[in-house]
Amino acid sequence: MENREQRLFNMDLLRVICSVFVIIEHFCETNGCNAFGYSLESMSVLSYPMLRIIYSIARVAVPCFIILSGYFSIYSTKQKFRKVVSLTLTVIAYSMITYFVGIIFGSNPVSLKNILFIFLPQNYYLYLFLTLYLLSPYINRLIAELNQKQYHRMLLILVFAFVIWSTVINTLCGLFDMQLTGVYATGRTTTDMGFNICNFITLYLLGGYMRKYPISLSKNGKLLSFAVISVCVLITSMSEIIFADYAVDLLSYDSMFVVLQSVLIVMIFSNVKVSSKPIITFAANNTFGIYLIHWYFLTFFANRIFYAEKFIKSGFGGCIMISLATIICAYICSLTFSALFNFAVKPLSKRFNKTKIAGARIFIDG
Repeated sequence: MENREQRLFNMDLLRVICSVFVIIEHFCETNGCNAFGYSLESMSVLSYPMLRIIYSIARVAVPCFIILSGYFSIYSTKQKFRKVVSLTLTVIAYSMITYFVGIIFGSNPVSLKNILFIFLPQNYYLYLFLTLYLLSPYINRLIAELNQKQYHRMLLILVFAFVIWSTVINTLCGLFDMQLTGVYATGRTTTDMGFNICNFITLYLLGGYMRKYPISLSKNGKLLSFAVISVCVLITSMSEIIFADYAVDLLSYDSMFVVLQSVLIVMIFSNVKVSSKPIITFAANNTFGIYLIHWYFLTFFANRIFYAEKFIKSGFGGCIMISLATIICAYICSLTFSALFNFAVKPLSKRFNKTKIAGARIFIDG
């Protein structure tokens, strides 16, 4: 029992770190706060490479979340309807809140289309995760029938087909500015940067393997893992600079470098002792809420409070200062909002959990 608690706190800490990584990703990206774009116009030549390195480290967030899902769910053969409803209603509630707040401040127009998409959230992670969640009992039953050697072989096939091969083909397409048809294992034209159920299942199974067959890392093993992660970060960050004129993307969620980083990070944390810390548990319990709301706080602080564009362009010092201030404030506000939301809906959640439909099992043994 002590070991289980220890592992839980280890992974809770990793979940907290990954939630910060998600915010860092969106701070850097063009469709987020565009820190990359602004840093290219910076008075310092160091700003852009620094952001690229940080981004390459943070890119493991989503893969780590999926690996952790497999790590903790691999022995489960039944799921409850409650979680599917809870996740879906949470996303809808967040969409509703942000939409109506946007109307109040004049940033969201009132339209039937926008109201419709409140109840049909445009959130890839929700649909892929729920699909994976619904499939997981069947996946787990399959794994239960495999010995270690068979499981290992299955992973080799999946990793080669959906990770290594995808990385090679995507890189070739980027270097030679072409689009190949009929060469992917995931579909006809592209892998959609790893935003697909094949990649999510592969990551889930990698997590399950680490739980079922734990790997103990010695001090040298941890140092070697850190060294490999550092090499992956260097390759992925420098590739974006060296191949800036090409559509080469080594940071997709199905990139072999990102997947390798993610696996090693989870492996390292599974070998680290972390004692019980209420603040870690509190933050870990709010990771999903942080994921849903952070973008609004992030863009608010970057564009309306700190004027990130001006500071990032001012030089290396300004870039570091404004990056830290924006990311920290966005995280704290997102964590606070999520905690308040969970507190507000707790009575409704308790009432729903007492109903028969909430306790109904989607899958049962036998």
